[in-house]
Formats: sequence, C-alpha cells, structure tokens
Amino acid sequence: MALTKEGRYPEALAAYKRAHELSPSYVILYNLAKAAALSNDPTQAIEAYECHLELGGAELDATRRSEVLAEIQRLRGEVALLVIEVDLAGVELFVDQRQVGVSPLLEPVTVNPGSRLVRAKGARMETRAVQIARGGRLVVSFDLEADVAPEVAAPPFRFPAGVVGASWIATGLIGVGAAVTGVMALATSEDVSNDLYLGPQRVPLPGSELASKIDRANGLAVATDVLITVGSIVGVAAVSFSIINSLGEADSVAARVSLSPAGLVLSGSFQ
Repeated sequence: MALTKEGRYPEALAAYKRAHELSPSYVILYNLAKAAALSNDPTQAIEAYECHLELGGAELDATRRSEVLAEIQRLRGEVALLVIEVDLAGVELFVDQRQVGVSPLLEPVTVNPGSRLVRAKGARMETRAVQIARGGRLVVSFDLEADVAPEVAAPPFRFPAGVVGASWIATGLIGVGAAVTGVMALATSEDVSNDLYLGPQRVPLPGSELASKIDRANGLAVATDVLITVGSIVGVAAVSFSIINSLGEADSVAARVSLSPAGLVLSGSFQ
C-alpha cells in the first residue's frame, strides 16, 4: 500500500481497519498487523496476527505461519500485562477507551507500555491511572463493594397519630349523635302512638300537629340509621388504623371491610 511505503504507518493502519470492517479478510489482517507494529502498537499487532492465523487456517502455508508466529513471539517482548482484580462480578472493565472484558477476568490484559487508564464500571465507576514498563506485569485492584451503600429498609408505614385520634373521636361523636337521635325518634314515635290511640282519627290530616309528629319521627329514625352506618364505617377505619400502627408494618396486616346481611364485617389476615 502506498501509505505504508511512504512511512505513513498510522494512516495506513486506519485504512486497513476500514477495509477489514467493509470486507473482512485474513489478508487485510496481515497487512493491518504489520502497520500496527510499525505504528508502535504491538498490542494491536498481536491481536491482528492471531486473527490472521485463525481466519487463514489451512490456506496459510507453513512458511507464512512460521513467520507470523515468530513475529508474535517478538512482539510479546514489547508489551506489558495488566492483572485487573475486582471484588464484584459483572463489572465492565476498560483500558484507555477499549473494553477488555467483564469481571472476573481469568487472564491478564495485554497492553502497550507507558501510561494507561484503567476503568471499572459497575453501579459506579472508578478509574486508575497507571504507568507500566515494557515486559512488566502490574496488578490493578478495585474495591467497589466497600463503597456500595447498604440498602436501608424503609421505615414501617404508620398512620399519623392525628388521623387515628380523629377517627376515634369521630366514631364517638357519631355514636353519641346516633344515640340522641335514636332516643328522640323513640320518644316521638311513642308520642305519635299515644295520639293515635287517644284521638278519634286514625289518619291524620295533612299539616296537622299529628302529621308533623309522624314526619319528625320518621326523619329522626332515618337520621339514626344513617349515623349508625357512618359510625360503623368510621369505627372500622379507626380499628384498622390502630391495628396497623400497633403491628408497625403496613404490609403485615391486610384488612377488608365488607357488607353482609348482618351489617358491616371487618376481616383480615396477619403475618
């Protein structure tokens, strides 16, 4: 290639990479490896030569295979080895901008000598800037687990004390109201019964005092029924709030309110 002959090795390397991406070929890989070696990138040269041998397979004669193996052996003396250790599994590992695997790595990573930037990317990312000499072997460790904040259990759900207290107060007030209206309804009903018993007319005239008493008695009876129903619902809610707060965990009790022919029913399960 003209770029190689002109000594423009980095440009030739980039051109071979593009050509191999467009049309993978073990022949291109051979030229790519030579350009990488001349560009002072022995790590990439080794990788390209190894791929050349794998893809070429039986098409490579013994002379070419021996030549490539000898060149790989020579280049291994120009690289360095990084042993990357991480205390967590599944962490993505990078050297400079190249991903080299996921922890745990079973083999050292071959790198070019000099300044290297090693990154471990898991739940968070840590970076180490290292300096390694040609032929050297360096261990880079990441202790990510120690910095992972332990999960803190959410505080158990509790109804505010004001809500619980208000529900009990409301239950009491509604109960008193139901009792008062009930007593008034009974008294008015008794009064109406006496009037009907003593009076000459069995059907009161509209607008009469007796008709007003009957309307008042019916109204008080309806009000009493409504107050009893509302009081029952509020009372069940108050009991449920208190049970949940006493257990300390909202999900440890499941309460359910339902209607039955006998009235309101509170049922639940506890764990």
